[in-house]
Amino acid sequence: MVNIDELLEINGYRLVMTNLDAGPMGPSWDRFNPNRVNALKGIGLEASEVYFVRQQHTKEIVSTEEWLAHPLTEADGLISRRSPDSIAVTVADCMPVYLHDRKKDVRAILHSGWKGTGIAEKALERMVREYGCMAADVTAVLGPAIGACCYNVDNDRADFFRNTWGADSVEKRGGKNYISLRKANIAMLEKAGISEIVSVDKCTACSSALGSFRREGAGTFTQMFCLSYRK
Repeated sequence: MVNIDELLEINGYRLVMTNLDAGPMGPSWDRFNPNRVNALKGIGLEASEVYFVRQQHTKEIVSTEEWLAHPLTEADGLISRRSPDSIAVTVADCMPVYLHDRKKDVRAILHSGWKGTGIAEKALERMVREYGCMAADVTAVLGPAIGACCYNVDNDRADFFRNTWGADSVEKRGGKNYISLRKANIAMLEKAGISEIVSVDKCTACSSALGSFRREGAGTFTQMFCLSYRK
């Protein structure tokens, strides 16, 4: 069986994220990447059963019903109200975010990098507007991503994060700016009314077991997939 790191189980759904041992899983739209096919078979799924999108570092989200009409559409998140649906995104320093309304049984899985930070808020708004969800009933899971320990950015990007998601989302060390995708998302979700937030505090750039754009380099980085499926 291909090595898959299991993050946790939430309300009957399993959340997993592949590691380096499973091999490169990208690009996001390559549903039949051999490594992806093998990894999915290891947990009893076929690649054709899993919903993926053509990720573009946006805040766009599609439902699985919309996906069926336009497969592999350009978006960075998937939302589902059907429990059998397996939904996934790929990441390599960006943060995977998972939302689940335990009463309505509506889920979202999201790819949230610095450009896409805010997609979690947009997904929650759609869950409330279209599916009658309530923030108080939603569990959020923030997966491994590049941490403020490693995510050095320029002044403009740091100012954007500080002004949008608060001073805690930016650290200043040695005259350099470091942003925290994790703190930005936590601040956003708490402001939206979500109190149950599970954070998997692993930095992809620090961990040699995980893929990282910054650590491995633009030409050789390993994309991992993050998956929500029914146990």
